[in-house]
Amino acid sequence: MVTSDSIPDDDPAPWRPATRGRCYVYALLAREADVLKIGFARDPLVRMRSLHRRFHAWFALERGLLIETPRVAEARAIERHLKKLLAAHATPAPLEIRAAAHGRTEWYRGAGDVVALAFEAIAAERALPRHDLAAWLRGRWASEVVLHDWAAAMLAAITQARAAGDTAGTTRLSRALRGVLEAFEAVGLVLEGRVDDAVLAWHHRLFDTAT
Repeated sequence: MVTSDSIPDDDPAPWRPATRGRCYVYALLAREADVLKIGFARDPLVRMRSLHRRFHAWFALERGLLIETPRVAEARAIERHLKKLLAAHATPAPLEIRAAAHGRTEWYRGAGDVVALAFEAIAAERALPRHDLAAWLRGRWASEVVLHDWAAAMLAAITQARAAGDTAGTTRLSRALRGVLEAFEAVGLVLEGRVDDAVLAWHHRLFDTAT
């Protein structure tokens, strides 16, 4: 649901995989630097959110890659293989990455082409689904029926907080709503028809006045 994807919960490490069930090996490429993150997670979206609040802007979602595995053990084995393959490209984590996310390792520089070829080869060899990250997110969000009501409720809460002079609350709520709307747009989903006109107007005015 949009709510759980956009607002952090109380679990300090929600990306940490369980021992069983479907899992994803991911390659997350930075938009403004030639670095990428390798890892595995039960939910790549939750993992991205943990690494950077504005993950949809910081990561190049259209270049991200996923390999879907039926077992966590297989995802872990693929990650180990990738780490050996990319050892010569290892680099420190960017400073913008949240320290609390435990994402300071498995970062690589200048390895985008190598990773793309490796993901394609591994998926073919193991007969596993390979997903383009943006397409995977579009599929996840395209039928997101709760967005309309959630966005309207968030805008009402923002309006109420602003009227009450609650600057901190207004900022927090605005960031949450803005982040979700930006993320939808970042993967090519049109907001028109998915949210109220009032939400669209708020969103567009926000961008008109953003610095």
